[in-house]
Amino acid sequence: MNQAPSGATWWPSARTGICRPDGAEILFWFWFYKYAAPTALGTNAVPKSFCDGRLGQLAFESSSANMKRSLWTQPLTKQSSPAWPCPACASGTLAFVPNSFVEKETVESKQTYKILGEPESITYTFSAWLKCSYGNCGEKVAVIGVGKVIATGALDSDEELNEGGPPSPEYQTIYQPLFCWPMLDMFELPEKCPDKIKLELQAGFRLFWLDQAASAGRLRVSLERLMDHCRVPQHLGLHKRIEKFSEKDSVAGEKLMALKWLGNTGSHQSNVSRDDLLDGFEILEFLVAELFDKRTDRVTKLARQISKKHKSRRK
Repeated sequence: MNQAPSGATWWPSARTGICRPDGAEILFWFWFYKYAAPTALGTNAVPKSFCDGRLGQLAFESSSANMKRSLWTQPLTKQSSPAWPCPACASGTLAFVPNSFVEKETVESKQTYKILGEPESITYTFSAWLKCSYGNCGEKVAVIGVGKVIATGALDSDEELNEGGPPSPEYQTIYQPLFCWPMLDMFELPEKCPDKIKLELQAGFRLFWLDQAASAGRLRVSLERLMDHCRVPQHLGLHKRIEKFSEKDSVAGEKLMALKWLGNTGSHQSNVSRDDLLDGFEILEFLVAELFDKRTDRVTKLARQISKKHKSRRK
């Protein structure tokens, strides 16, 4: 069994009911431990929680349902990929199929390198297959994207130091996904979430790497489907529909309105960043869990039951 770097943590699996390493955390630690600066360490940090109003009474900081933002921003190397969740079983993580990674330098890159002679001008397109590691699942996912050579530091050779020359740069190629099929759910969708809402969210997931503005637009459409589900009149328009919804749940309404503004930016201005989009997905993950799983209501009920049973005991 591979050992995690110092500071990595072993977590119990809520899905399988047995103790095993959380693949996402350990692989992420491995990649950054090997290639990035120490300031990038810390993937076990507790995610932010909403702490206002009815929806925010409880903080689910240790919940495995929280979206792991780092999975969707870290690049790939030829040796490792992020531990993305399997789109079929959702219990396993994906890893490269051996010898499936193929890269080709682009024509533009070859022409530019002839002129500049700089390794950092080299770019690639790549394709690869990923396979689920869980039990007998074996789901395979195709991924395509782009690669770029980057300088990672300086290598001081004895010969150069003796001659007083500059240190030689050290280079590495990193790869950024643009599209996966079948696409992965970027956060867990509750079973009770209506299919029409799921379809729009999954359409947004598919566009995340390729076109953030278009992805934000699909997020906005998912809000329309949510208002449909809540039977808020369609003729009002999304802004008025959210205001109408807020009359019954002002806390959720505030967050829905923020998502609507993000969707508007994607639809009309096309300047949505990946961080903006991840913020939107994180908020939406929380909202659909609350609206369809009633997580806070359920845990609040449990707390009242415990209080009723034990409040007569001595402090």
